[in-house]
Amino acid sequence: GHHEVKENLDTKFKLGLLLNTGYTIFEFIMGFASGSLALVSDAAHNLTDSLSLVVSFLANKISQRSADEQKTYGYGRASILAALLNSVLLIGLAIYIFYEAWQRFLNPEPVQGKLVMIVAVFGILINAGVAALFFKNRNDVNTKSAFLSMAFDAVASLGALIAGFIILLTGKTIFDPIISALIGVMLVWSAWGIVKEALHMLLDGVPEGIEIKKVKQAIG
Repeated sequence: GHHEVKENLDTKFKLGLLLNTGYTIFEFIMGFASGSLALVSDAAHNLTDSLSLVVSFLANKISQRSADEQKTYGYGRASILAALLNSVLLIGLAIYIFYEAWQRFLNPEPVQGKLVMIVAVFGILINAGVAALFFKNRNDVNTKSAFLSMAFDAVASLGALIAGFIILLTGKTIFDPIISALIGVMLVWSAWGIVKEALHMLLDGVPEGIEIKKVKQAIG
């Protein structure tokens, strides 16, 4: 049963990678065409998501290997390392988004609000759909990192939709870098949570919900 779950995850990773990469290419093109930093930032995030899905997929395959003389405990922690790597990538991307948003604050550029909104709607549908693929498997820290990343992509696309709507109504492009900065904040918040959880597991920390005192009392 455990093997079937892993194989099922492999299929989900492949499908998620196909959908996410296709949309990323489309969003990059539309982001540059519309002049929207929010779309370009979200596309950059989607690009790292594709890389994250590849890493998670490979980690899922490696974790299926049986224990051997070199790795007597097996390869299960490969998925934890993948989650840690994915989170570090997200934090690095957030720093880049903050920098680009600041540049837009200093040097505003025209943005086509209507085009931004159309692309963002597609983003919400695709990202939410990919996130839904991993919803049932989010108890695994590796799959959880993929799920949260795609879920926040859907939220980021919603932010781009709001930015496009406000720009269309007011003509003020300042909201584009503001939304981008908010996307960056969400990225750091979600990624840091995964980093802490992955490090806790790698250091053999006490599992969540376990009280040491009660364990000692039960043993004693």
